[in-house]
Amino acid sequence: MDPLAELLHFLGEVEVVFGLWAVVLMVAIAAFYDWGTVVQYVSHDVNFTEAAFVVVIMTLAATRPTLKLVESIMLAVAGGGLTIIANAPNPAGQFLLKHHFGEAVSPLGLLAAALVPAIVVWMCFLLL
Repeated sequence: MDPLAELLHFLGEVEVVFGLWAVVLMVAIAAFYDWGTVVQYVSHDVNFTEAAFVVVIMTLAATRPTLKLVESIMLAVAGGGLTIIANAPNPAGQFLLKHHFGEAVSPLGLLAAALVPAIVVWMCFLLL
């Protein structure tokens, strides 16, 4: 693999991005104040629990099994969502919106309403 491609791939990792943000923060504090302020800020006054939690969650979200699970769920929604909506409409939704449907819920009306969002999601999958 090309060394530049490897470097750019490495710089896209979540951990590296957070590390670079930390370095920029330390340089900015050192530029505005002094190095002693940076050492005090990092070693005594900051609770890194939330930042560590974000790093862990983003790292887990970027793993291949998680990405494959989300991809399969989105494909199921985009591919089969129209069928699910047209064949098994939500009774609570029907009750809330019954004044818009008249006597009964029209399957063709549900199809027409679900067609545009389904096409938009399908186009997103094709183009992205």
